[in-house]
This record gives sequence, structure tokens and C-alpha cells, in this order.
Amino acid sequence: EEIKEIAGGIKTLSRKVQVKGFSVSFFIRSKMTLEKTAENIRTALGCITEQLTARGYRECCENCGREAALEHYRMGNEYQLLCSDCFSQKGKEISDRSQREALKEETVIGGVIGALFGSLVGAAVIVLLGQLGYVSVLSGIAMGFCVLKGYRLLGNRISRKGIVISFLVIALMVYVADRFDWSLSFSRWSEGEVDVITAFQYFPELLREGYINVASYRLNLLLVYVFSVLGAIPTVLNIVRSDRNAKTFSQMGAEG
Repeated sequence: EEIKEIAGGIKTLSRKVQVKGFSVSFFIRSKMTLEKTAENIRTALGCITEQLTARGYRECCENCGREAALEHYRMGNEYQLLCSDCFSQKGKEISDRSQREALKEETVIGGVIGALFGSLVGAAVIVLLGQLGYVSVLSGIAMGFCVLKGYRLLGNRISRKGIVISFLVIALMVYVADRFDWSLSFSRWSEGEVDVITAFQYFPELLREGYINVASYRLNLLLVYVFSVLGAIPTVLNIVRSDRNAKTFSQMGAEG
């Protein structure tokens, strides 16, 4: 309750707090710009430190509570304040986990199935945004994230081959989703005389007969691909970087 009281008294913080062992996490209110968000973080850090110190809280190892020999470490994808003993212990856990992961063989067939399942979520986002009249990088972010997560989940791990396969799945499903979006729109335009499945099946004929403007379709498809790529590539790179970082640990300031 005392921690929530601190959060409630600082405008740049949300009221949500998370207490885990000897660690307390506060959540910053995000702003529209990076500069404003950074300003919120600086303000919040000063206020949090002042309030915690005034109430008698002290720095300690967030794993065991020890107050001596503390350093900031990057443990996988997390940044933690630890004592030297806990750093060694957690470092060994990361090394052991990495070795177990390295022994797993990539199952390409399982990965492809997982990627296809994941792509259904991304495709649903494309169709939903399309029906609302939007083309957004959100579709690419959703597609990239879900496809890679699906591949890794059923393929055990993801290699360069897996990344290439994932991008091929993304390219295929972006086309399928956009075609389904147009088919759905045509079915609604025909007031149900042509169902969505039939419109999807005979979509090339609809283009050929002029029911759907070819130029508009091609431009929309191009935009969907462009925005999907803009969203998917950074998402894929972040996932790959996160996987790589998850296998390493080091003292902050001693990296590189």
C-alpha cells in the first residue's frame, strides 16, 4: 500500500506497481514523443528516489536482499541490481539454459506449421484494418511477431533458414489477407449475392471483368506490402536480437 501511495503521488507514474521479491517496478506514463517520455522518466526517477529514501528504503540485491557488493548487470534481456554471488548463480542458469537450447534441433516442418498458424493472426489484423479503410504498419508488426513466434514455438528454434521461411510465409499471407479483404468488400457490395468464399475463389475473374478496379487493387496491395515490410522487418530484427541477448550476461559498463 505504501508503494502504491508513492506511485499515486507522482503524476508521471501510472498507479500500477509490481513488487517481486526485493524488487519494485514502477510504470511510466508514455507520451506521444520520445523526448516527452524521456522527460517523464527523468522526473519520475528523481521523485521515486526521494520518496523511497525518505521512507527508509535502501538499495539491495533484488534476488536475495543483500546490501553489499552491488552492481548493475544485464542478465539476458533483463537489467538487474545484484550482488556478486547472485550474478554468478544467475549467469550459470543462463549458460545452462543456452546449452540446452543449443542441443535442440530445428524442426522445419513444425516451424512452417507454426508460422502459418501465427500468420492467421497477422492476416486477421490486415483484414480488420482493411475493412476500416486503413493500411498500417501495425499489420506488419503483428504479422512479423506472430509468424516468428509461431515458427519458434513449433520448430523448437529459429535459424537463418527459419527466418527466410518466415518471410516467405509473411509474403504469401499478406497477399492472401489482402485478397480476402477485397473479396469481403465485394461480397458486402453485392449485398450477399456473392459469398466471400466464392468471391475469393473467382477473384481473378472479378478483376478481369472490371468488377474491381485493377489499378486500385494493385496500389492497395503495394501499400499493404510496403507497410507490412516496414512493420515486420524491425519486429523480426528485435526478436532475433532478443534471442541473442537472452544467451548472454555481463556487468553494465563492462560490455563491449
